[in-house]
Amino acid sequence: MKQFKQIAIPEGKSRLANDLDRIQPYSAAEIITYDTNPDSECELLERVRAADCIIIGSYSKLDGAIIRQCPSLEYIGLAATLFTGQGANIDLEAAAERKIAVTGVSDYGDYGVVDFVVSETIRYLKYGTRNRELRGQPVGIIGAGTVGSLVAKSLKVLGAEVSYYSRSSRPDLERDGIHYAPLHTLLQRVSILSVHVPRNTQVLGKEELDMLTDGTLLFNTSVGLPIEPEAMRKWLNNPRNVFVADRDGIGYLEEEYTNFPNITFYPRSSGFTEEAERRLADKVEQNLKAFLTGK
Repeated sequence: MKQFKQIAIPEGKSRLANDLDRIQPYSAAEIITYDTNPDSECELLERVRAADCIIIGSYSKLDGAIIRQCPSLEYIGLAATLFTGQGANIDLEAAAERKIAVTGVSDYGDYGVVDFVVSETIRYLKYGTRNRELRGQPVGIIGAGTVGSLVAKSLKVLGAEVSYYSRSSRPDLERDGIHYAPLHTLLQRVSILSVHVPRNTQVLGKEELDMLTDGTLLFNTSVGLPIEPEAMRKWLNNPRNVFVADRDGIGYLEEEYTNFPNITFYPRSSGFTEEAERRLADKVEQNLKAFLTGK
């Protein structure tokens, strides 16, 4: 079987840590791994400079300056969703200039996010200050990709009145009675709002938060906070408003925001379940095999 000469996994606590035995056959040399994340671009470069294959997660940024200083690099495998534009953590133009293949993984952690949003919604309604039903509750979904659509359909099945805002309409959602609404219209009609947008995409500022009903339950499981930070602080000063996020959804502001009593913070990535870990390893391995075999 064709192999890479050297695979490097530069991030500590890699999502592939439990599956290295599956990846090792694709590297002639022992895979280079680390216990900690690189704390600078220089350290990241030193960890990957000699590799012809790099596998990274979503937390390190592989920019053009690093890519251009890796003379043997042929392949970059992202053990996460591959975003473009401002959400990308790989300089895709620099990779294309060098004719370096870049692959990502999708649809591996969606179901855990759905479980998290649905279960926390029910917990809030049943065990908060009042005992309420999900049936008939006006719910808004921002971002109707795979995860947003699954959340919308799951809440609809349980009786919620669900509408969505997205860059494009979704006929499959419309057929299920989940209707599109312009963003500002959506914000003014819902009491529960769940955000599912690409990495580091800001969609809510002061104007949008001011449109929400007093006492709104707001979810974010997108990678990075999609809300303007100062507007978020002011919104949280109203103790009736509630914000629920996992580790991905609160990002670098974890220490500051978890001091608010009206935040529920889940200190893990809600989508990265044991089942998702297996799906991720399967897809990373499939991508490696496809590149090496030319399929």
